[in-house]
Amino acid sequence: MMRIKNFTFFTAIIAIFALTTPLNTYSQVYQFENPGFEQWDGNSDTGEPTGWNSYPSANCTISGLINLGGVACNTAKQRRHIRSTDVRPGSTGSYSCKIYAKSALGFIANGALTSGQMQLAEADMSSDDNGNRTIQNNEEFNHRLNAKPDSIVFWAKVVNARDNHFACCHLYIHDNYNLQDPLAGNQAGYESHIVGKVPSYDFTNTTGGVAVDNSGWRRHSAPIIYDGCPSNDPQFILVTFSTNRSAGVGTADDALYIDDIELIYNPNLSSITVNGQNIPNFNQNTTDYYIDVPCGGTNYISATTASPRATYSTSLSADGQTAYINVNHGDKSKTYTVHYHSVKTNPISDQICKGDTYNQNGFTLPSQDIAGVFTHNITHHLAGGCDSVVQLSLTVNPTYNKNVDLTICSTATYDFYGDILDEPGQYYHTFTSQHGCDSIITLNLNVDNFYQVNLEEHICEGDISTTPGFEGRIDAGIDTLFLVATNLCDSIVLYHLEVGRIDNVELLDSVEVDTDYSNYGFDIAAIHTDGEYTFTNTLVNDEGCDSIVTLTIKVLPKPVIPEPEVVEVPDEISFEVFPSPASGQITVRANYDVGGTINVYEYTIHNELGEFMDKGYIDSQDTVIDISKYNSGYYYIKILYGNSVKEIKKRKAIKFVVAN
Repeated sequence: MMRIKNFTFFTAIIAIFALTTPLNTYSQVYQFENPGFEQWDGNSDTGEPTGWNSYPSANCTISGLINLGGVACNTAKQRRHIRSTDVRPGSTGSYSCKIYAKSALGFIANGALTSGQMQLAEADMSSDDNGNRTIQNNEEFNHRLNAKPDSIVFWAKVVNARDNHFACCHLYIHDNYNLQDPLAGNQAGYESHIVGKVPSYDFTNTTGGVAVDNSGWRRHSAPIIYDGCPSNDPQFILVTFSTNRSAGVGTADDALYIDDIELIYNPNLSSITVNGQNIPNFNQNTTDYYIDVPCGGTNYISATTASPRATYSTSLSADGQTAYINVNHGDKSKTYTVHYHSVKTNPISDQICKGDTYNQNGFTLPSQDIAGVFTHNITHHLAGGCDSVVQLSLTVNPTYNKNVDLTICSTATYDFYGDILDEPGQYYHTFTSQHGCDSIITLNLNVDNFYQVNLEEHICEGDISTTPGFEGRIDAGIDTLFLVATNLCDSIVLYHLEVGRIDNVELLDSVEVDTDYSNYGFDIAAIHTDGEYTFTNTLVNDEGCDSIVTLTIKVLPKPVIPEPEVVEVPDEISFEVFPSPASGQITVRANYDVGGTINVYEYTIHNELGEFMDKGYIDSQDTVIDISKYNSGYYYIKILYGNSVKEIKKRKAIKFVVAN
């Protein structure tokens, strides 16, 4: 069967036969021969996998002194493949094919596997004359394919010496032509013979494809490109796998395992249209749909395939109530079923008032408590499989009921829509709207010495009152409005205005870089760069008004705490600082009389960032220093001393803690 050869960079390429033509004398071919490498020529670990070829079956035409006595060809055709029991996860087979790189003739020859025949024409690995070629008239060195798959899927495991060394896969579908890969090795005009291609799919042990476990195997998928390819007559497929994507750049013993190669044909639909309307919520994985159609009519169905290379046909059940869409693509097929529900819709419309029930036209509806337009259906099952649907569009009109509280003077009367009232009580008046719905006004009448109406309004700072008679008020308080009614009874309107404050709060805070901030109602994720940042938040305060809080955060760098300078001090001199932690003041004590041995005690104080804080002189055995102005934290006092002006002065650093 077919053997594997290599080319310039020794990758392998597959040749596969083409589309259907009346002259084809072979059967339909959709997949590779021996895609899982379970069959091997001679049934040995060293034979070539059936239907595939590598170096041992190469056509070697190297000439010149380098091939004196056939040495160059014998070396170039050495085996660089082996049958392996390392198979991909979930495999039902027993073997994979391992190809590996090897030094030959002073070069690194990539491991390669092809569906065609390797052409070894030059010792220079980068020569365009080296490659993998479909041999049309020799079935040992070609793969026939007369279909147009959507993609190629294969499993691979890369074991290259360097992670940046890419393995690769090339694929070309072509017509009756001895195509060679790389393409530079072909004669002029070869482009017109290409049907589809995967020019180069590159991958490593960690990139490309999908890993399902930690075994190193990855599932790879590469789409086949047909756009721009002039031929539409698939006859062969040429595929190449190589340990390295470039010739001679690999490392000896780079390896690539290959298993379970498959050509993918997508038989799915992307949409179905019935009578010019797309089926709503279509999903390519859902194959059954139920659609309402008019009774007695002819239903027209069409579809769009997910793959432009797939085809479909439609058929109808004997009763005309079920349509079938059969999708075919390569060796895959799928059937979608559309169930017709024949209905005759009789639309009617009606209206009622809010709160009423509806018992007409065959409908029995409870009290309708929401105004609006609502649709209700009743289905009547008729003979012949056609249902009659009564579709009610019911308008529920609103009603307006209002309560009015009123106080009049005891000497006055009130005209309530024609009824003259002078006695306290509850009175009603009914209006009929344009839709025939009653609206009821309920008057709660109180008879007193005067009319009194209490009004309350709440606004926020900056707003103004809109209450009639009190328009434009902006200040909180109680206001009154006196009116004289036509019945000569004074009336008073008491108006209480509440003005809610608007808080504009500006806050300043700090936080270290890379630290989350949660305070004052703000939740701010860690900021990674020091600097000043401003955030705003709008909150409703306790008086119901929007308040804007502006927070300025100073993001401080992580403090660099310098190691205190430690200076060797003569044994006869020592100092101590106490207390620590300290609040308000510290005491520096020398271990002998000041001035007895040392002429000068000068000190400086620094914070934990090394910044200068204060300085002074120690002029007694116990010197008290005021630290009340210091923030809490770590500080260092450095003491400078020397027994003569000519002597090199010395320092002693002592750390203490301030807890003010």
